[in-house]
Amino acid sequence: MPGQKSKENRGQAELCVRICKLLASPSETIGVPHSIVVLTPYTRQAEVLKRMLSSIPHNIEISSIDGFQGREADIIVFVTVRCNEHRDIGFLKDMRRMNVALTRARTALIVVGNRVVMLYRMYN
Repeated sequence: MPGQKSKENRGQAELCVRICKLLASPSETIGVPHSIVVLTPYTRQAEVLKRMLSSIPHNIEISSIDGFQGREADIIVFVTVRCNEHRDIGFLKDMRRMNVALTRARTALIVVGNRVVMLYRMYN
């Protein structure tokens, strides 16, 4: 919506849902992970993901990065949202937010994002 600062990325949300469905499916070798959390820097993306993931029976928490500070989960799915021609990463320029997003997983971290945008900003 025009004038709103919060962002969403439907393509990344759809990929995140597919990943979460796979993670929430019991496996003969490892079972279902104890805790799965989806982190995103934008409230609007979190709202979209909550709607899209509501049908999955496994309890998957969706949170903003700021709302998850000081906590951990077995698996973190980090949805970066940003994907633009200017290669602007918005909130993710703040290294404290990146630190929270990238260091809260006990077992696995899965990053859903635009590789070109993220790498460009990390090295420029």
